[in-house]
Amino acid sequence: MKPLLLLLASAAITCGVTLTPTQDTDVYQFTTYPTSTTYSLGVNASNGEGHSQKTLLKFNPTTTTLGMSATEIGTAKLRLYILPDGSPSSGYGGTLVPGAVTVHPQGTAWTVATARWSTFSPGTSLGSIAITQPSTETTAVWVELDVTAQVKAWVTTPSTNNGFVIQSANENAVPLLNVAFASMETGFPPQLVVEKVQPKPFQMTGFTMSGANVTLGWNSVVGKSYRVEESPDMTTWAPRQTVVASSTESSLTIAKTVYAGGKGFFRVVAVQ
Repeated sequence: MKPLLLLLASAAITCGVTLTPTQDTDVYQFTTYPTSTTYSLGVNASNGEGHSQKTLLKFNPTTTTLGMSATEIGTAKLRLYILPDGSPSSGYGGTLVPGAVTVHPQGTAWTVATARWSTFSPGTSLGSIAITQPSTETTAVWVELDVTAQVKAWVTTPSTNNGFVIQSANENAVPLLNVAFASMETGFPPQLVVEKVQPKPFQMTGFTMSGANVTLGWNSVVGKSYRVEESPDMTTWAPRQTVVASSTESSLTIAKTVYAGGKGFFRVVAVQ
């Protein structure tokens, strides 16, 4: 018998979730309190003169809100909308001064009501974002940073999620950074965009024969069921065994059936 393998592929489905903050605020170093502008999140540097601003924001990424486990997360990106330039009285926080901000996990719990300058407890930097230009009436400017590892850690251990700290990458760099991001109260709130890991194409990864047995291998999606079927002529198929994938690659060793014609066929069907 010469068994052949036929794999029936199903199209991969892209799955993503966009979260907005559960709370956010910015704090002014000089007063030690949050600023009075609820629609903007300011970050600036003051060269040690006590007039800096930093921002706190928190999302709630869990297996429930995302609809996926930590191992299923492919990418997670923090996205921020840069507000247009404007005079301080306009509510847009003045003129943007280019520079860079860094994003950190916040080390301690906080609320908008209790946030103070002393509340900031930035952990190891997750990376920096270049700030080059503001949004305009005709152009929306979003900046983003990959925070996949941090979000996976929060989904695994929700109690460690105290949100993000956003601060100037260099407190002393001249000209001194000044940028205002849109807050959760606006039509352009901060976003945490989480994409589900994309499965490999449903295809054969292995096919070997040893004595009376055949070993089949294929790409799989964790938790999904796959049914191995056999046929003497590719017309009538008989189920042999169902496998629930525990990893992204599955395999099954199964005894060949000896058909009168000397040939046989196998196929793997993804069970919907």
